Formats: sequence, C-alpha cells, structure tokens
Amino acid sequence: LSPSLSPSLSPSLSPSLSPSVSVSPSAPPAITYVNGTTAGNASGTDLTIDKPAGVADGDIMVVALYREGGAWTLPGGWAQWGSDQQSTNTNLTVTVSWKRAESEGANYTFQLIASVWRTGAIGAFTNCIASGDPRDGAATGLGDNHATDAKDGMRLASITTTVANTMLVGGF
Repeated sequence: LSPSLSPSLSPSLSPSLSPSVSVSPSAPPAITYVNGTTAGNASGTDLTIDKPAGVADGDIMVVALYREGGAWTLPGGWAQWGSDQQSTNTNLTVTVSWKRAESEGANYTFQLIASVWRTGAIGAFTNCIASGDPRDGAATGLGDNHATDAKDGMRLASITTTVANTMLVGGF
C-alpha cells in the first residue's frame, strides 16, 4: 500500500465589498459675536479701547469710532473700511475699521489730533474667513460728506452680500 495524498482544495471565496459611505459636506460654522467693549463718550484726544474679552487669534475685530473734529490715526494692524461725515458743514464723523486678532495686547489706542467729543466701540467675531479682508460688501452711511437733515434722522445704504455665511455689522 502506498499512501496517496491528493489534496483537494477548492476554496470558494468570492469577496464582495460594496462600502456605502455617504459624506455630506457640512456647512462652515456660523460667524458668531464674541464680545464687545466701548470707551470715550467724553471730550479728549487719544482714545484707548480695551480688547474685548474672549478674543482669540484669528478672530475679527471691528471698531466704530465717532469724533466731532480732528482726524484719527489707527493703531498698527488696523485697516480702515470707511468713514462718513454728517455734512460738509460739520465735523461729525464715524469711521469703521477692522483687525484680525494675532497675539493681541490688552487694549488699542486710537490717536486723535484734537481735543473733541469722541467715542468708540469694538466688536469681536469668530468663525470668519481665515485670511484676507473679511469684508464682503460695505457701506458707511450714504457716502462721504452726505448732508442729512436733522428731521430725517439716520439713513443707511443697502448692502448686498455675494457669499454664503455672511454677517452684516453696523456702527451707528
């Protein structure tokens, strides 16, 4: 007798991989107000405004500065978006500027060359675009030196945004 080995391997493997993964793009997080601070509301020259609590690197800060004369010099890193004067016969002016937070100090000093009534407010926002100018559309009043009658009160221009997830911010 002679042993005989006849292995009979007939594996029947028919793997069937059909993964069903559905990934929906999620919307970016909504732009969110962080906090704000104000200063001034009195006569004086330079105006120092504290950094709003909770500001983190990458947040966008927007400042609205009001003055009744003189001219503002912005601190380093701040960029002016616009300025509007009530009329050609007055020095009542609102200026709007912005800055992306980056290793911020405790406050900002906005220099004013005259001792006049002035005030300012900074609002901070998170989840804004990560680089470049965060402004999508802008309007400050109806244009430089647009005269308004006291009886008319405040008039605002319209703003049409061009990208999704946009927040409108106004300084009055």
